Amino acid sequence: MNSTLKFTPILRLSVLTLLGSVSACVSLVEEPEAFYSPVNLSNEKGLLSLVNGIYNRLGEYEYYGRSNYIMNDMGSDDTDPGTRGRSERVTIDEFTHDANNLSVADVWQNIYNCINRANNTIDIGAGMDLPAVRKAEILGEAYFLRALNYFNAVRYWGDVPLIVVSPKSLDDIDATGSAKRTPVLEVYSQIVKDLMMAEQTLPLQQKEKGRATKGAAQALLAKVFLTQKQWTLAAEFAKKVMDSKQYTLVPDYANLWLVANENGSEHIFSLQAQASSLVNSRYTTAFRPGNYTAGFAINLPMPDLYNSFKEEDYRKQISFLTRFTDPATGKVVLMDAFTPATSKGRPHIGKYNDPGPTANVVANANDTNYPIIRYAEVLLMYAEAVNEAGSPTPEAYAAINLIRARARNNNPAALKTLPDLAALDQAAFRQAVRQERRWELCFEAQRWYDLVRWDVLVPTLSPTRPNVKAFHKLFPIPQAERDRNPNLTQNEGY
Repeated sequence: MNSTLKFTPILRLSVLTLLGSVSACVSLVEEPEAFYSPVNLSNEKGLLSLVNGIYNRLGEYEYYGRSNYIMNDMGSDDTDPGTRGRSERVTIDEFTHDANNLSVADVWQNIYNCINRANNTIDIGAGMDLPAVRKAEILGEAYFLRALNYFNAVRYWGDVPLIVVSPKSLDDIDATGSAKRTPVLEVYSQIVKDLMMAEQTLPLQQKEKGRATKGAAQALLAKVFLTQKQWTLAAEFAKKVMDSKQYTLVPDYANLWLVANENGSEHIFSLQAQASSLVNSRYTTAFRPGNYTAGFAINLPMPDLYNSFKEEDYRKQISFLTRFTDPATGKVVLMDAFTPATSKGRPHIGKYNDPGPTANVVANANDTNYPIIRYAEVLLMYAEAVNEAGSPTPEAYAAINLIRARARNNNPAALKTLPDLAALDQAAFRQAVRQERRWELCFEAQRWYDLVRWDVLVPTLSPTRPNVKAFHKLFPIPQAERDRNPNLTQNEGY
């Protein structure tokens, strides 16, 4: 049986300080006694500990654990903060956020913390005396993770500081603390370079579940090229994933969200979560109703999304929680109507809601993984890229129709409302793919990215978010970072 990636603390505090968000100009509280060197980390276990530190930081509560979905879901037409909205959530939802927003600052800090950890890993690993193939595999994970973080950064903020070396002295730390913003195209060039390196060195499968693979690098390359509107390359790398035969759609959409079925055939790259570990998930408890087990009732679905689903679409039943048994009273509570100014009675997010014993819900944490790339998205990326490159082909139809077939869940009635697509022109196929992405990937922190790259953020959100403006296609550079580094200019509108 394959093991699952476990996260362990990295060495001592002085070193952890160095692994902090140096690139984000965070003040160093402690004087470091020494910097990393190959002498400190002389074997495979030591190098893996560095890579594990990057995965660890990705799963932080203030990154993928919460703040990322606040920026992406609440910054779209899919969700709102419910009645438990703190100011950083409400202002993003209402498009009144500014450079002092805490969630935006948290994501910036954690992105650059991950980048600095990746830089350390790559720099140190290059000088280590390890078997060449194994060393390349481990460093491939670091290249992949650095690319993922820069990809998130460049989409959120546009021009961002591009730093690809680790500090070797306090003078180097001062230099990274005065870095200027790098043009978007240069950042993308580095992302592609890193992912190409990862594709060349990562294995098709890892012994430990949760580690980056060749397929994960190819899928992320497809997404990078799709975002850049390089349609042929996007289709090429999506097709590589499809042709690898490493992944298939999980037949039952409901099984995607159960802890017992994590790291299945559809999960290309997921952050591993354990309630008792350094990386635990908050999705189950954050999205559950307040009177459900450990529920917080935040990030609630919007009526437009809920009503856009066909009733026969099996994903509607799974993606939304519309009833549960109150553990205190034993009574069934219905949540199938949208009522003004309250979360009570509203549909909640059903994805990630695993009531089984393996969910391990402990003190508002649980074992539900964070999905970052699924095979379903690869199929949709392929269909979109092929269509945008010219017109829908039989292969593009086949890809999207696999998704729609699963959504019917063997229900004959669904054939009428959710049939296979056929005989569409480019514009109609484009709209079909966009709608399918919303249905398939809702609540997976994808929607804001999509609205921005399609250049439809303002017209889509204006009916429900009248404050949205064109400059909201980027988030503000956190003011605290600009206070520390005067070379960081601010995005327009903030």
